[in-house]
Amino acid sequence: MKKIKNNVFLMWMAGLLIGVSCTTPTDIQVERETVDLAFPVFTSETSISELIDGGVDSTALVVHSDHEMGLYYETKTHVGVSMPELEDMSLDLNPMTTIPNLPVSGVNIEKAKFDGGTMSFSFRNTQFDKNIKVVLRVNQLSKDGGIFSKTLDLDYTGSFPVTADVAVPLEGYKMDISQSPLQIEYQASFNDGSTASIDEAKMEMKEAEFGWVEGDWGVQSIPVETPDHEIGFFDHYSNGGVVHFANPKLNIIAQNSVGIPSKFVFNGITVNTLGSGEISVFGDFVDDGFSLAYPSIDQLGTYLTSVDEMNKTNSNIVEIFNAQPTDINYDIDFLVSPGGNGTGFIAKDAGVDLTMGVELPFEGTLSDFKVEKSFDVKFTNEYVQAATMKLYAKNQIPLDARIQMYFLDNAGIVLDSLVASNGILAVSSAIVAPSGDVIQAKKWDEEVSIDLDKWSRIKSAVEVKLVTSFTSSSAGQVPVKIKSNQRVELNAGLKLVVQP
Repeated sequence: MKKIKNNVFLMWMAGLLIGVSCTTPTDIQVERETVDLAFPVFTSETSISELIDGGVDSTALVVHSDHEMGLYYETKTHVGVSMPELEDMSLDLNPMTTIPNLPVSGVNIEKAKFDGGTMSFSFRNTQFDKNIKVVLRVNQLSKDGGIFSKTLDLDYTGSFPVTADVAVPLEGYKMDISQSPLQIEYQASFNDGSTASIDEAKMEMKEAEFGWVEGDWGVQSIPVETPDHEIGFFDHYSNGGVVHFANPKLNIIAQNSVGIPSKFVFNGITVNTLGSGEISVFGDFVDDGFSLAYPSIDQLGTYLTSVDEMNKTNSNIVEIFNAQPTDINYDIDFLVSPGGNGTGFIAKDAGVDLTMGVELPFEGTLSDFKVEKSFDVKFTNEYVQAATMKLYAKNQIPLDARIQMYFLDNAGIVLDSLVASNGILAVSSAIVAPSGDVIQAKKWDEEVSIDLDKWSRIKSAVEVKLVTSFTSSSAGQVPVKIKSNQRVELNAGLKLVVQP
């Protein structure tokens, strides 16, 4: 609570001395039965930030360049998509061996790039006492533009078996089986070029890891873990006002690096409220879901951004925020290939960064929002014959203001109020256009007579408490826009008639 010191007594003494010591050039005494004194009691300025203080975390308050204000509460989550795993393989090879189906689940692979693993080959000769050369080739594997090819020599040295082995790291190799399945072929020949046969040929693939995979993924549904989306304003607001936001929004932003047609499906969105318990969100926003832009294979590693908005035209969000929500709970699935066309790619560490932000522009209606301020005072307690409180206000806020002042003693006990307990001093709102924007400040002045009975009660006051209650026009029914540069200025002065 703000306090401002104001030593009224010293000002009164200065005025009193001027009043009783003034003489004319001819030194003729001028006597007065009373002296009028006027001095300020306080100057107050109430801004919008003070009006909403108590319910707003500073991190949630957003002020735009045009001074428009609002609250923003967001929650974030990440949707990860697992890379398919290729099981270890061990095969006996023929001169032409076809692998029609790779041992991998979740996708019909067409193309891929390996990030790790090893492909090993071994050849064994137990019958020919000649040197044999083996040329190995896999047309569906390439690296740096060259087809996978290896040459192995089985050199006879007088004993059997004769073996040759090679282990090839798979990192950096690309696989293209979109036109034909994976085929491993080898040719064995003697030094004279004639064809040789191999007693035993094997291939092993171990710990293969993909960097990216392109293929047909089919329809897949992945549950999305989302934290509760807390809305702190209503839960923590402390000064009793009622606010109705005219244009609340839920913005949803997805940054997607998954190269497959996909969307978010809302199985349900429920909101816990102070006014109506749990409310379900419904409308086209929920029914339609949120389709995502996705990168092509040429945009590998790129995140594409998609944006959608839940608002008063596609949901019951206004009803929800009129019920004072405290948190939102989401039940969401990430649906791959929603239309059944699942051709696309997934890269290592690919996923979707999902941000859901509640935006509450200060556009709407308010009622009974109270702001309290205190000012230190010290009144004289002698010779006062009459007192008048003079008030001047300039209201730039599009809200009506009702003013009351309380006079407190040094124990904090209310001695009296400026006007009767059931009375108010009303300051009209700034002049507002149909759009809700302020077009002109409203000026107001008032004089309140303080009779001697009231003065006898308040003259010992050490503190004045100013209580201002704000309500939008027409009893809170006219939507207005509240901006950061709007404020109410109030000046209070006291005019005393004293007897020297």
